[in-house]
Amino acid sequence: ASLSGSEISLDLAKQLMKNIIKEPSTSITADAIQDAVARHFSIKVSDIKSKERSRRVSMPRQITMYLIRKYCQRSYPEIGILLGGKDHSTILHGVKSIASDIEKDPEIRRHVEEIQNSL
Repeated sequence: ASLSGSEISLDLAKQLMKNIIKEPSTSITADAIQDAVARHFSIKVSDIKSKERSRRVSMPRQITMYLIRKYCQRSYPEIGILLGGKDHSTILHGVKSIASDIEKDPEIRRHVEEIQNSL
């Protein structure tokens, strides 16, 4: 304000900070979450949607379920359809499992935080 001789205001602060502080994104999509999880774990989105039950795929799939539920407010059946036709009870189990693991397992928490930060 002293450099420009103008009055300090909220508008002036917003203008000066716009390149420093990003506006929070409200458009996180289920596809963006699937892409971010696949990229983070070096797997394909098709692996997340597959019926494969190995830990290499099932844990990223459950994290995908959790994040879609958290950011997209989709129902369990809708998430099931997005992830290759999984039953709503499978989605419910996956979401609850990751929510619990975040509290207990620092490695899972780290994965989830890194993916959230990339969104």
